[in-house]
Amino acid sequence: MIFLETSSLIVDNIEEMNESLNFAIFKYHDNFGDHEMTTNHANYNLFSLLSLDLNFYNLYAELQHRVRGVLGYDKPLWMQAWLNAHSEGAVLDWHDHAWPWHGYICIDPKKTNTVFRDPKDGSEYRVENKPGQIYFGEGNTFHKVEVLESYHDLRTTIGFDVTDQVGGKLKNVSFIPF
Repeated sequence: MIFLETSSLIVDNIEEMNESLNFAIFKYHDNFGDHEMTTNHANYNLFSLLSLDLNFYNLYAELQHRVRGVLGYDKPLWMQAWLNAHSEGAVLDWHDHAWPWHGYICIDPKKTNTVFRDPKDGSEYRVENKPGQIYFGEGNTFHKVEVLESYHDLRTTIGFDVTDQVGGKLKNVSFIPF
């Protein structure tokens, strides 16, 4: 189960969303200091940082609708979301996610691919990243970012994990009802 779709909300409001993400970076560092945003993902939720931003409210609602539509059920879900803001030399290498489902949203992905390794047979497939694109799939799939063309500012995407696991005690505070 994978979906890859383009959000017209993001495409139509890309400049405002980039400004909002710059504010989120400022707000994040004001609260967490120099901790890198991706590695500190368990301690914040991007949608909470941008809780009064209308574009991100609408993106949250769109994402919830799309994810619930793909999963095809209405039981309780929780979601954590974080900002990946990386220079060319800091893009993510091979990793996976311990949660049932994972996705990412391209805001300014530069000219990159996300390379996935199929957990069943080890084969690889690539997703060409484009602004406004939303990817959603299984959480236990190894993936990495592949830079196709050099860039000098930040590559920005929003990573998110979704779970339906009820109970248990988590140290992280990033999951919110979805």
